[in-house]
Amino acid sequence: MIYRGIELKTSIDCEAKQACQVIEVYPFASKVRLFGKTIPRKTAKQGMSFLKDKLGDILPGLEPYLDMFDHDLCDAAVAAYSASLYHQNRVEALGNSEEGLIFIPD
Repeated sequence: MIYRGIELKTSIDCEAKQACQVIEVYPFASKVRLFGKTIPRKTAKQGMSFLKDKLGDILPGLEPYLDMFDHDLCDAAVAAYSASLYHQNRVEALGNSEEGLIFIPD
């Protein structure tokens, strides 16, 4: 998965489209920061209900579509929300800048 991410980052042609920046996020760590440490497993029915309720709170425009979300789409929404927070300078950088940083909500 790491190599796939590196390949995607390399293949994105930001200058041809518009200025952009590629960041790395970790959806589970973002969920802990956003929703607390007691998160039910995303693979369980209770966990999916929990995630959908919380996503509806932080991303109200998703509410009509949440019934169609599986755990991968929930993670994608959390990652996109984390990226939005990055652009608002509301994240914490974890890791080593030489090896790469992961950004999670502060």
